[in-house]
Amino acid sequence: MIKKILGLILVFSAMLAAQGASFRGAFPDLVPEARGAALGDAAVAMVGDINATIWNPAAMTFTTQKGVVGAVNKFQQWPIYLGMFGYVQGMGTRSASALIWKFLTLKAYDGEARYQEHTISYAWATQIMPSLGIGIRGKYLMVNSKFNNEFTGGNAQGFSFDIGATAYGLFGYLNIGLVFKDLGSIIKWQTGRTEKLPPVMEFGISTLPIIDRFSFLAAMRAEQGIGLSELKGGMEIWIFPDIMAIRMGAIDNLLNKEIHYTVGLGILTGDIFHAYFVNYAYEVNPNEVVGPRHRLSVGLLWQ
Repeated sequence: MIKKILGLILVFSAMLAAQGASFRGAFPDLVPEARGAALGDAAVAMVGDINATIWNPAAMTFTTQKGVVGAVNKFQQWPIYLGMFGYVQGMGTRSASALIWKFLTLKAYDGEARYQEHTISYAWATQIMPSLGIGIRGKYLMVNSKFNNEFTGGNAQGFSFDIGATAYGLFGYLNIGLVFKDLGSIIKWQTGRTEKLPPVMEFGISTLPIIDRFSFLAAMRAEQGIGLSELKGGMEIWIFPDIMAIRMGAIDNLLNKEIHYTVGLGILTGDIFHAYFVNYAYEVNPNEVVGPRHRLSVGLLWQ
C-alpha cells in the first residue's frame, strides 16, 4: 500500500509539472472544460462562448446569454478526478460575470481521498471599445492533503488573480486573446510555509466561423523563469451548423518534448430561448505515467 501511495504522489507531481503548475499543486492549470480541451487547450481567444470564461476572463465580454455549465475529467489509468460547476451571466454586449467552483481529488486505491483542492473564482469582464474587452478573475484556493511530506502535506489556503484582454472580429474574421494567470499569488500552508507561484502568460488567436462551419485556433504559453513552454492549436468543424461539431487539436509541450493530441465532439440543441450543449474531449498523452483522459461538459443557456 505504501508503494502505491508513493506512486500516486509521483504521478500527481508529474501531472502538475506537465501542465506547467506548481509541484505542490496550488492552482494547477488543469481545465476540465471539454470544448477548449478538444481544441488543444488553445481557447484563450475563443470569444462569446460561456466556456471561454474558463480560459480567459475577458473572452466572456461579448457573451449575451446566461448559462450554467458542469464538467468532469477522468484519468483513464489513475484515481484522479477533476471537475467544475459554473454560472455565467451575460449583460447585453457590454459586460458579463461568472462564478465558478473547480475541484481536484486524488484518491488512494482503497478509495480514500488523499488530496483535495477546491478553487472558487469570480470573474468580471467589460467592453471598453466596440471590439475590445478586458476581464479580471479572482481565485481562492483551499487544500486538504493527507500526504505527510514536505510538498503536499497538511492544509493550505491562498489566493491569486488573472487579467485578460480580447479583441473581437479584427479584419472581419480574427479574434485575439491575451491572459496573465496566477498574479499576486500567496499560498499559506498549515506548516507555516508560504508559496508564491510564477505568473503565466498565454496568447492566442482564433478565427470566426468560416462559411459558418470552420474555425481555427492557435496559442502559446510562457511561464516566468521558464520562458516559452507550450505551443497549441486546434480546429473546429460544424458538420451540421449550430447542431454538431467535431474538434481536434495538439499541444506541443516544449519542456517535456512531448506532443499531446486531442479530439472531441460537440452537440448543441434548443430554440431561441433555451439551448443545451454536450461537449466531449479525449486527450492522448504519450506520457505513460499519466495516460489518456476523458473530459465531458454539459450546460444550459438562456436569454
